[in-house]
Amino acid sequence: MTGVPNPLDDPTATRIGAGGTEAVFLPGHGMLGISLRHEGIEYLRRNEELKIFAEKNWTAGIPFLFPWANRLDGFQYEVAERGVTLSAHSPLLRYDDNGLPMHGMMWPHLAWSIADAKADTLTASLDWSHPRCLVIFPYPCRLTMTATVEPGSLTI
Repeated sequence: MTGVPNPLDDPTATRIGAGGTEAVFLPGHGMLGISLRHEGIEYLRRNEELKIFAEKNWTAGIPFLFPWANRLDGFQYEVAERGVTLSAHSPLLRYDDNGLPMHGMMWPHLAWSIADAKADTLTASLDWSHPRCLVIFPYPCRLTMTATVEPGSLTI
């Protein structure tokens, strides 16, 4: 896949912290958590490979998996009596070693908007109404995520 921007260059990258704990999220790239540090020790890995992970639709850091986590057993599913047929080759999805869709729409393709940012809290929202989203999960909705750091903890 070409044209994937470097997530490390995301202008929405936001650092939140309290005490000796801090976290960094990328709202412009799926609200991906790319760093979690406590007393200077990094607890997430692979941050230096985010561009490669984005190009390959791989999970990284602390991902938000929507509209499903884990794997589907095929390319068709039903929710609220509505059937959905997924493409076997969508560049928006990740596929497991058996070629089945997993983890919903991948983080490089989901741009969240920052709703509120404070020193220790970040709230962002995702408008799930774009046609490329509705092909994967046909229910328009607005998702909201809040990440809060306290000394020694991160709550999402």
